[in-house]
Amino acid sequence: MLAWDGDTLVVIEVRARRAGSMVDPLSSVTPAKQRRLRRALGRCMADRAARDGRIDVAAVVDGRLAAYVRNAVDFTET
Repeated sequence: MLAWDGDTLVVIEVRARRAGSMVDPLSSVTPAKQRRLRRALGRCMADRAARDGRIDVAAVVDGRLAAYVRNAVDFTET
């Protein structure tokens, strides 16, 4: 999901799980997924001429928002 927060382009990764799942939604964002999110944000920023970007993660459990983490993935990391 893409959104604007002022002048910042935000990629929001929504991770959903059922209550009692073996893996909680936030820890299911693997290093490989983080790399894909960084690449996606870089492309989206270029396409939209955005100067600032960040990656947030929304954790949904049983259809309800359980947590929302701003800057959950460091965009500057390679």
